[in-house]
Amino acid sequence: MDIEQARKEHYKEIVSLFEQNYFKYHYDSLVDISKLSQLFKQGFMGWVALDNKRVIGFAGLYKKAVMGIPIIELAHLLVDEKFRGQHLGSILEKTRETYYKNIWGCIVLASCVENPIQSIILKKKHGFVVLGARVNYRPQTENRSNSVLLGKYYGLPKLKYIEEVGLLTSAIITKQCNEIGIKRIIRTGKGQATSKYMLDYNQKLGRAIAYLGDNQLKDELILEDMVNVLKNVKCPYTSIKINALLDGFSETDKILVNNGFYPAVYIPGYGLNADIIEYQYFQEYEINEYNKIINNLKVMNIYENSPNVCSV
Repeated sequence: MDIEQARKEHYKEIVSLFEQNYFKYHYDSLVDISKLSQLFKQGFMGWVALDNKRVIGFAGLYKKAVMGIPIIELAHLLVDEKFRGQHLGSILEKTRETYYKNIWGCIVLASCVENPIQSIILKKKHGFVVLGARVNYRPQTENRSNSVLLGKYYGLPKLKYIEEVGLLTSAIITKQCNEIGIKRIIRTGKGQATSKYMLDYNQKLGRAIAYLGDNQLKDELILEDMVNVLKNVKCPYTSIKINALLDGFSETDKILVNNGFYPAVYIPGYGLNADIIEYQYFQEYEINEYNKIINNLKVMNIYENSPNVCSV
């Protein structure tokens, strides 16, 4: 068995691997040769596991820079069912790690399905920490599968000041900072809630995600209007992404939590001056589902001493 960086001559067999072994909707770019080719031209890269020159496994990643910080997003780790149990996933994971660990100051993120849990366990073995969970993140799969976001830091985020917030949000901030080994200094809140938001709605994936706009685009909405839009869009996965280091974060947090948006994911140091918190809009059963995910991770010693950041 050999590991090689993926090349054009591998594309056809990579497509075949994903067609035969994974649910089609989520990896539509990997079940079409022309789309896969375009993906590689846009900075995507990957590695293949070969058995007698036949592709039996694949691992990819996306690389970008956010405000000067290199961000690596791991994606599309898959081993042919007939070759599982031979540690190929771990070998491919180590191959990716050999590449990104030499990128100074990078943050590595991995979104793993909650069930089966093997991919989460694998990331934990490679030094990743849990950054949160997303309920119904893959709503078109048969069981509307949930996702767990994990991260690994090569160079810790700098010391930053963050406004004092409510107990739910404070719990997840404190937990993640302790896990990673960084400090966030609490300061008094000042200013109004951050106001201008954009909406990214993907009907195919069943996701509606709002994020801060650039104060120039015409279709930006103020926070209260965006909250109302998201509550009425009836999308399986709905969230708002906030930069927790901005003035007005305390008021923003208060508005979101009072409207049923709960802090579900926290990514410190996502850019030089950004800590990203994802607030997901939860129905009551989804709050219970979130807590179930976190409790299961605790039982597996994957998310030790974590608070249930969402409580009924």
